[in-house]
Amino acid sequence: MLFKDFGGEPPGSTKMLLAVSEWVSDGWGWLILLTLAVLGPMGLNALLRPTPERQRKATRILIVILAILAGAFVAFSTVALNAPMFQLLNEIGSNPIGNSH
Repeated sequence: MLFKDFGGEPPGSTKMLLAVSEWVSDGWGWLILLTLAVLGPMGLNALLRPTPERQRKATRILIVILAILAGAFVAFSTVALNAPMFQLLNEIGSNPIGNSH
């Protein structure tokens, strides 16, 4: 609504974050994500049947991958949440009140 008032629209990253957030909170998205998080590693373990040493190595690799994904998610969320403010400020600054170009 705020962007429509100023003749613009939110950035793509913000639209994507809002769509994912709506999918997770309004539908069954949270259940799908939870199921994948629980059953995914169990299914891989059952299929691959790793030795204890390979399992420890896989656990270390998984922890690193999850840390990288968490960092990427935080970075993306930060951009997606702040981009609308910067875009709105840019639109306001380029078209001051009373200036009818």
